[in-house]
Amino acid sequence: QQEGIKFLHERTSLNPEGKGGAGLLWDCGLGKSTTCLEWMLQMKEYGLANRFLIVAPLRVVTNVWPREIVEWSNFRSLSYSVVHGSAQVRRKRLATQVNIHIINREGIPWLTKQLEGRKVLPWQAIIVDESTSFKTWSAARSKALRKLIPRIPYRVILTGTPTPNTLADLYPQAWLLDEGAALG
Repeated sequence: QQEGIKFLHERTSLNPEGKGGAGLLWDCGLGKSTTCLEWMLQMKEYGLANRFLIVAPLRVVTNVWPREIVEWSNFRSLSYSVVHGSAQVRRKRLATQVNIHIINREGIPWLTKQLEGRKVLPWQAIIVDESTSFKTWSAARSKALRKLIPRIPYRVILTGTPTPNTLADLYPQAWLLDEGAALG
């Protein structure tokens, strides 16, 4: 996990262009979320990022991320809001001033619509958990996420199953990191 944190810093915050992305493609149970939480805590402490957006499957949004933040005492200083529920509840939770907003992948089109017209987004970093959920370039949630990505400097994708069926499945995930630069 220490090597993972170092890798995240090298690929994101230490990137000379000021924009960067990293992928943790680790098997299930190896600590992707705790590694990211430590990276977020350090980014906050270094003054590089104070607000983070986590996009994940619904079960992971409601169970995994909140549990990890609460269970580990060193992460309790990171405030969070789960942006899920009715439209009214989501708007209220999105307006909450916290370090981390956690939203399910199906909520991304709604989120993008809520942010239309804003030049600056409230987050400096995004973590896309289970990035394989965005492997279909033409899917509504993929299109919506691509509208947000260019305005968020630090980007991380996580998955335990990065294996694509074709190279076309890999491109949309890699695009989230560097807007396609690595793959031309």
